[in-house]
Amino acid sequence: MATFIFVCCLLLFTQRVNAFLIDDKTTPSQNVVAAQQYSTLMGLLTAEMKARKHLEEVVTQLNTEVISKTLNITNNLGQTNLIIADLQTKLQNMEIKLEQSVQQHKLENAALHQSVSSLQRVNSIIQRNYSLIQQHYSMLLQNYSTLQVEHDDFKNKFITHANKSAEMATEITAFKTDIQTLKHQVLTLTTNQSARGQDFLALYNQTLEFRSDIASDILNLSSHYNDSVDELFNLLQNGYTGGGSYNDYGATPEPVCLPLDPDFNKTSGGGGDYAIIHGAEFDSNFFASNSAHQDIPCAVCRVKQASSVIMIPGKNRCYTGWNLEYNGYLATNAYNEHGASSYICIDIQPEYVTGGSSWKHDGKLFYEVVAKCGSLHCPPYHNDYPMTCVVCSK
Repeated sequence: MATFIFVCCLLLFTQRVNAFLIDDKTTPSQNVVAAQQYSTLMGLLTAEMKARKHLEEVVTQLNTEVISKTLNITNNLGQTNLIIADLQTKLQNMEIKLEQSVQQHKLENAALHQSVSSLQRVNSIIQRNYSLIQQHYSMLLQNYSTLQVEHDDFKNKFITHANKSAEMATEITAFKTDIQTLKHQVLTLTTNQSARGQDFLALYNQTLEFRSDIASDILNLSSHYNDSVDELFNLLQNGYTGGGSYNDYGATPEPVCLPLDPDFNKTSGGGGDYAIIHGAEFDSNFFASNSAHQDIPCAVCRVKQASSVIMIPGKNRCYTGWNLEYNGYLATNAYNEHGASSYICIDIQPEYVTGGSSWKHDGKLFYEVVAKCGSLHCPPYHNDYPMTCVVCSK
């Protein structure tokens, strides 16, 4: 652009000079001077053109360098933008990963809180179970001490009976030996029967006496055995089954065994509210063909050779390792009555209080218990089937 302006100025200046030199009014002497000035001026113009040309070359070179550096800056700016874009992308990815990591840590923290809560509940249950186990262990230690004393007593009695049995066995062996001897003697005497008939008769009489003695000894052994069995079982009490009325809201659930010979300290109550105890009776013929309205007796027994006695509802026989005491049907108060009542096991062959069929229907009543399907799994249970029961000892 600068070169173009310089050329235009030079052309205008040359036209003006030519016009000045060609003018007809100029004198010859003045033409010589003008020619010298023109030569000088042309020299100056030539020098100026060379200088301008050099300046143009320098400007062109500078322009080239500026353009090159500008391109480098543009390239660097593009690379910088690419790096910034890449860094922004990586930053976004890192933010996404960080957010995901935060969410995951939150989920893990929530899971840990749930685990801690669950472990705390389990720990509480374990502590309660541990306390129950300690109480049960203390009871077992007490029961063990009692059983140990009973075991030692029973062991001593057993040793005594064993010694008596051994003595009787020795006597029986001696009797058998005597019998064998007598048989041999009888056989010997038989060969001489004609000559020793009287002796044979005497020996025969002795044999009868020995047999009588042996029978007496056997009876004694049987009596000792029955005494031993009686020592294993002990009837503590028998009487009448009693409890609260079937229709009283405040009736106690547990039945009791009332003795036949009660004792009283007073003849009247305190005058305020009071509780009532009634006799108990069957209210249907389910337990036996004539069991309706029959008063129920009771007995409290102690099994000496057993340390545990349990009632199993829904079974009519004991599990392996347990001894059967009795079996029957499960009984309690009717479901639509007001009085509370616990489950008891009625013997398969129930007994009744003599003269107790009163049909008063005002005391504690017992009905059969039937299964109801729903929350109770069927099978193995069956709807409306009467429930059996068994009492076992060990």
